[in-house]
This record gives sequence, C-alpha cells and structure tokens, in this order.
Amino acid sequence: MLVSNADLALPVLESFLNAHQSKLQATTLTIRREDVIQHLEQKGIVKARRYGEAEILEQFQEASRIGRDWQRTIGGRRIERAELTELIRLIEDGVDTILVTDRPGSGKTCLLLDLADW
Repeated sequence: MLVSNADLALPVLESFLNAHQSKLQATTLTIRREDVIQHLEQKGIVKARRYGEAEILEQFQEASRIGRDWQRTIGGRRIERAELTELIRLIEDGVDTILVTDRPGSGKTCLLLDLADW
C-alpha cells in the first residue's frame, strides 16, 4: 500500500538490509528513511500517493458517472422496458449471475444504465 510495486519492493528492501547488515555497502550503522526511499527509487519503485476516505469515495462516484449522460430517450420520452423489471426481480431473488445479450443497438447499455439509476 505504500509503494507503487509492493511485490518488487520486498526483495529490494531485503537485499538492501542484507547488504547493510553485512557492511558491504554501509558506511554508517544508521538507516535513514531517505536512504530507503532513494534506494527504492533507484529500482523504479516510488511511494504511492495516500488517499483519504473522502477522496476515494469521490473517485468511485466519478467513475460510476461514466456513461450516465448516454442518450436514453426518443423524442424526449424514456422507453419503459419489461426487462428492467425482470432484472430487478432476479437481483432481489439473489441470482448470482445475469447475462444480458442482444444485437448491437438493441438497448443493452440503456437497460443497464436504467438499472444503475434504480
């Protein structure tokens, strides 16, 4: 959670500490935070940005808006679809997986956006 590539950071840190303990590269007994950060950066690993809970929630809300401006009316009227009621019923019944299929332009995206608005 603290660096850009945690899987790579652990072996890099282990190597750094082993070299320091064996005094192969260490000129001092002290390991400073800046030394560790610099060593990680030399290997292409940078500190990850820390996000607050409010900022994370805001980003999720922004991501969920994608596609919400999709044109879903004809002549200013929204077309009611029986499939929406069926989807809602399946979800409420606890169905694990629902596959929505049809030909291109049949309204799958609009149907799922209507479901998201529900």
